[in-house]
Amino acid sequence: ITQQSDGKILCGGSFTSYNGTSANRIIRLNSNGSLDTSLNTGTGFNYYPNVILQLSDGKILVGGSFTSYNETSANRIIRLNSNGSLDTSLNTGTGFNGSVSIIIIQSDSKILCGGSFTTYQGYSSYNIVRINSNGSINNCI
Repeated sequence: ITQQSDGKILCGGSFTSYNGTSANRIIRLNSNGSLDTSLNTGTGFNYYPNVILQLSDGKILVGGSFTSYNETSANRIIRLNSNGSLDTSLNTGTGFNGSVSIIIIQSDSKILCGGSFTTYQGYSSYNIVRINSNGSINNCI
């Protein structure tokens, strides 16, 4: 769960509906608790997210145990536009081979990821990796 700068709340988890509406593991709520339908997630995630961050540009970074989002391959990390569409400027390639449980955005916009993985994009990376904002690996931690 994370609160956006506009007061709306992003929620991720193992749920598949919210108040009778299909919502596969991610939703955004208005400040009054009603579903924000401007977040169009389509079929959503195939497995649950562990961490959701709103970025300063309004985009949404998600890490977890999922391997697809809206029927598109996304191995445990994905960045969404504010409307729920896939942000293709984050190219994670084959992604992670295990779950991402924490993400920290550093002051230089690098993305620090931790979790139960041993590779990122095929590179050995035991439980921690730093990637550039475009998804390329930055192994200088």
